[in-house]
Amino acid sequence: MQPSSIQSSHLLNMTISQLFNPTTNNWNRELITSIMNTQDKIDIFKLPLHSRATSETVIWNASPNGAYTVKSVYKMCLSLFDHRSNYHVTGDWKLIWPLCSPSKIKHFCWRMLRHCLPTQFNLQSRGV
Repeated sequence: MQPSSIQSSHLLNMTISQLFNPTTNNWNRELITSIMNTQDKIDIFKLPLHSRATSETVIWNASPNGAYTVKSVYKMCLSLFDHRSNYHVTGDWKLIWPLCSPSKIKHFCWRMLRHCLPTQFNLQSRGV
């Protein structure tokens, strides 16, 4: 259902939580009547409110705890690619990261195994 009321520029930052009173758990009828047309008012007042009003939170569905992280976005992007594509490289890369060595060594090993080091052969194969 899409509201058919005309949006006003001063209402662009309004949230749904402003349309009800959390202490009484009732719709703010005066505000809704002042900003919505008749059909939208009828539709809104039909909606039941939950018995416990909670605060609004933003939840990122791509992570188990709901937090937005670069890691969760990266995993989501990887899941969009076909695993048979040229973006997927076979190998158990997780074995590199728990090694007891400096991070720069682990990163070097990873780049070496992925053939990402700027060696003469790799540069020539890429036309450099």
